Amino acid sequence: MDLKRLKIIEYEPNIFTFSPVFIKRIYTKSVKMRLLTIVALLGIVFSLMPFESYSSPAPNPKKLKKAGDKYLQKGEFVDALKNYLDYAKEAENVEPEVNYKIGLCFLQLERPGSAQKFFRVVRSQNWKPYPTEFEFYQARVFHLLHDFDSAHHYYGRFLRRYNKDHVGNKKLEIVAEELVYPAVYGKAYEQNENLIPVDKAIEKLIASTEEGHKQKGHGRKVYVKSLGPEVNSPYDEYAPCISSDGNLLMFASKRSKNSSKKEGPTEQLYFTEKGEDGEFKKAVMVDFGAGSKKNYAPIAFDYDMNGFLLYESVSEIQGDMYYSERSGEKWGIPQALPEPLNSEYWEPSAGLSSDGNTVYFSSNRPGGKGGLDLYVSKKLGEGKWSEPVSLGDKINTQFDEDAPYINPEGTYLYFSSRGHEGLGGYDIYRAKLSGEEIMDVENLRLPINSAQDDIYFSWTGDGTKAYFSSSRDEAGKTNSDIYLMDFSKSTLDVNVFAMDGDRRIRVRDFKACLYQLPEENLFACEEQRLKNQATFYIVPGKKYHLIVENEELGIHSEEVMAEQDFDLVSYITRNVILEKNEVVQDTTPAEPAVVVAAVDTEEVEDTPPPVVSSETKVKFKGAYFVVGDKLPAKVHFLFNEAENITDFSKSQLDMLATLMKDHPALTVRLLAYTDLVGDEQYNLDLSIKRATTTKNYLISQGVEEERLIYKGDGEHNPVVKTEDANLMNRRVEFEILTL
Repeated sequence: MDLKRLKIIEYEPNIFTFSPVFIKRIYTKSVKMRLLTIVALLGIVFSLMPFESYSSPAPNPKKLKKAGDKYLQKGEFVDALKNYLDYAKEAENVEPEVNYKIGLCFLQLERPGSAQKFFRVVRSQNWKPYPTEFEFYQARVFHLLHDFDSAHHYYGRFLRRYNKDHVGNKKLEIVAEELVYPAVYGKAYEQNENLIPVDKAIEKLIASTEEGHKQKGHGRKVYVKSLGPEVNSPYDEYAPCISSDGNLLMFASKRSKNSSKKEGPTEQLYFTEKGEDGEFKKAVMVDFGAGSKKNYAPIAFDYDMNGFLLYESVSEIQGDMYYSERSGEKWGIPQALPEPLNSEYWEPSAGLSSDGNTVYFSSNRPGGKGGLDLYVSKKLGEGKWSEPVSLGDKINTQFDEDAPYINPEGTYLYFSSRGHEGLGGYDIYRAKLSGEEIMDVENLRLPINSAQDDIYFSWTGDGTKAYFSSSRDEAGKTNSDIYLMDFSKSTLDVNVFAMDGDRRIRVRDFKACLYQLPEENLFACEEQRLKNQATFYIVPGKKYHLIVENEELGIHSEEVMAEQDFDLVSYITRNVILEKNEVVQDTTPAEPAVVVAAVDTEEVEDTPPPVVSSETKVKFKGAYFVVGDKLPAKVHFLFNEAENITDFSKSQLDMLATLMKDHPALTVRLLAYTDLVGDEQYNLDLSIKRATTTKNYLISQGVEEERLIYKGDGEHNPVVKTEDANLMNRRVEFEILTL
């Protein structure tokens, strides 16, 4: 990014805040008073801009337009934009061509959102005939804004016009190459000797919009955020390199303090450490001391933090790998790695294995498939390395592959590519490694990837967080920033449905709660009234008890767990179907229970008092139950536990207590059980204690003791017979005796 391009950031608050309505008012000056008002408002806006020219009388509109054209022709988009916007302020009517050029300047300055506003005005002005390249620019804007369907449409129109008109039209061929190749290969496309034909390059862009359409709505659900002003600036930040403990971050930046008028911004190394609050402090430049060169970017830390690899840039297309050794809190002057790792060509990035014996790196050396390819080299000892070997056709394409990273276990290779199936620009991929063999390559998808460049992926040692750089369009920025992805939580989405015959109908009114196992402590609850879905962020590898309830449809219960895959975030979806329990009208009178004397340490049954009631059923959790039914209250105990009731079980008992207070004739038998582990007599005694604890809790909630008959049945009647589900056997059930 050159210095002229960076200047635009200083003026963003004043130049880039036109709403579509405001723009329309600027360019449809049909009422004289409106014109005067808008010109006055624009005068205020532009008076705030730090251009010295605004202190003098405005130039002639024709001269402003001519100056804008001159700067645009030279590729000086900041100055071109300034003159065109001045022209828009002064001119009586703004032609579609000028609106188009303003939008083009914004697009070249990587502001697709602003460009879209002006292109929309151009379309409303019915500009005819418009240049062929306008189709392409519209497609690029939609593509970068992730409107993949619209981008597909305009790329297709551009391709049809190109195929129709380019034969014998040298000017169109040159224009098309200058438009399409940078979008496909990057700005250094001329260095690639294996360029595909323009029509095939356009088809590749169309394919990326089809991939975007496929991914949208089906991307990975992962938390992605910019690292903020302590790390990022209005300039480029990229190539993040995180220490294994996640506390030290190095990255490259092109900031104003590194700039010279002659050379523009230079690449420099910055670092930041986490403070006591767990957030990164303000980044500072790395000082290698006297004798160090400039234009450094980090590549990879040693796993033991004794040093790190870095890249020293000689030019935009030439540079080598270096190593800096750590001594206490200081870093030594970088030393160039030996051949055959470095060459007379370009080696911009590398990934180091955790044992330091294998390095994966990118290079444009001869013999590759095109552009940058990925290679691997093994340490031979005494500072020597084996001859690099290409990673082959599974990884390398005729486009660029760059920024390799190997996870600490050596099981996955992460890299960025312009050639594999993706969303556009560089996407991040991972390839599974099995020894020396490379398995399938996988795109990490939205929102990790975008239609812009996403590159330099780096994990923390525990695999819970990752860092990468991206030039995605976000919050009006025009540069590459560093982003964090938090993989320490997985996403659980809960959808609830009811059945209407063979049709499945979405339920919007439900309550979903998660209880963490084995303790069954309440983890989180969501009560939905209008939304389609409840979303929870859970810890991978932990088990949870999911309870879904609807007042009319009843309750659903199941166990859920997100896989503990720290190589890539997981998310799960549960589609719960609630069905009404069949209502049974029971007209036969209930027989009285057998009377047994109450003893604390033995099985107990008491006779319920005679209560006259006309009820034949009772409603609980949306379903109806009769005498002899068991109520769906889920009460469980931890292993060998009889005194403490879990949070979830308390919630179930609270509902049961409310039901019994609402129905004073209702009496229940508490049937307590244990799992299959241990001595049979011990389990019988334990079950009686659990029944007693449950009874006492209900009494504490206002239920009369004489309405509660309790019994312990030890390890009999198990629900399941596998040790993995023993929690389900350590339960208390509730049978209706009378109504």
